[in-house]
Amino acid sequence: MAVAVAVAVGASVVVLGGCGDGPAPQRAKVALPLPELTPAPPRERPVPPEGPESIAAFPDTPADRDATNEGRLLQALLFDPVAAEKALDSLENPDAWRAALMASFAARRGEKSFEVDPEPALPPAEPGDGPALQAGAQAWLAVDQAPLWSGGKQRKVLATLPLHTPVEVVSLTADEARVAVAIAQSAVWAESGSHPARVVTRRIEGRVARAALGPEVNLEALLKRAVNQADDAAGRLAAVVLWEQGWRMERSARTREGWLRAAWAARRASSVVRAAFAHDLVPVRGLRFAWACTGAAPPTAKWLEVGRTPPKVTPPNACLWGPGTRAHCPGEGASALKLGAWLTKQHLAPQPWLRFTVDARSRRQVFLVTTPLEAVDACDDFLEVSFEAGSGVVRRLALPLGTGELEVWVPVTRHQGVDYSVAAAASEGQAVSWLRTKENHRWTLDALGQLEPSLGTEARAFEVPADFNATSLALPPGPNCECAER
Repeated sequence: MAVAVAVAVGASVVVLGGCGDGPAPQRAKVALPLPELTPAPPRERPVPPEGPESIAAFPDTPADRDATNEGRLLQALLFDPVAAEKALDSLENPDAWRAALMASFAARRGEKSFEVDPEPALPPAEPGDGPALQAGAQAWLAVDQAPLWSGGKQRKVLATLPLHTPVEVVSLTADEARVAVAIAQSAVWAESGSHPARVVTRRIEGRVARAALGPEVNLEALLKRAVNQADDAAGRLAAVVLWEQGWRMERSARTREGWLRAAWAARRASSVVRAAFAHDLVPVRGLRFAWACTGAAPPTAKWLEVGRTPPKVTPPNACLWGPGTRAHCPGEGASALKLGAWLTKQHLAPQPWLRFTVDARSRRQVFLVTTPLEAVDACDDFLEVSFEAGSGVVRRLALPLGTGELEVWVPVTRHQGVDYSVAAAASEGQAVSWLRTKENHRWTLDALGQLEPSLGTEARAFEVPADFNATSLALPPGPNCECAER
């Protein structure tokens, strides 16, 4: 007779059998509890790097602006929003998203379009954490376009300060803060860099609302929060707010693209259009070219007009400008030789400069475009030039907060055979399209260095792109001395 004894071992039951003809011992299968799994932390996405300060060879305009393809439409919005709007207008039956984009484009022009669904409200910007405000310490503007007004009964607005402007807190009351802010009067750039190497400022004092001040915001940390927001409706809207704040702190290609892409992901048409046109380029005045400067470097220098006859007395701080500073061929004339000897005697550094003024009362940027020129026929008495657009360079200049006539000095490398333009366009793509248009034609120069199209009967396609403004100064190519010897 077989005897079976059950023995419990751990979580299993083992059956032991005695002698006999019974079945072989078997292990009972018991389900083990699954271990608790800790979810892996979300993988952080890197912050986009800051773009180059200069773009060489003028990137080609995207040829395909298919508004039915989301990727191509997004690229068109980034590169040339005017072309993107034209592509949208060509659609016969736009879907709800494209209709919302078209309505936002129309609203930007002050026009009404067909009705679209209302957009969700953006969440308020979160205030930063930092030390409490105190007199004698530094603070930053936590709101955009904050008025700085004078004291007394009749308040006068002295300036409008953009977001994250640093100020010195002079004194505090319950509702107001008396602050001092540095306003740039002139800025000097180095041979490279998008920000000035030297800024001359003046200090102004005024009052702002105490609630408008806050601690310093770390831009890279802000952008890191923006790119790593949750991929849901609330997170996508929060990313739009953070990217827009980043754009107002740093007017750059990366913050504009991040803002536009975040608005696209959140399906917020008004923010897409605002980001598409968010270049804040401003036209300049008084663009001039200096061959070299004596004494102290700009911006303390004064202009000295130089013609064929060298001046007898040279100011201690002066920059030379005029047709007499161009290169000459041997035997061209005694006055040219005298001028060359005079320049050598003054020990002038061979450093050309560009100088212009610009309204910098809000945070802005400009594009400095340098394009080589070559003579169509170097031996022709009638000088015609053409653009070497493939060798051109676009340089971004981020202006400091300054006066309505900020004086800007930028060193350049060429003193002949070049066109210098400071472009103010709705987009970088429009600036490139404008340059491509200039490349297709021949040009003549007037006495002031202004280019005029040399149009023939076949030049019927000449046009200037819309919403574009540029201040230009062209320097003719140097003389071909072999032609002069013939």
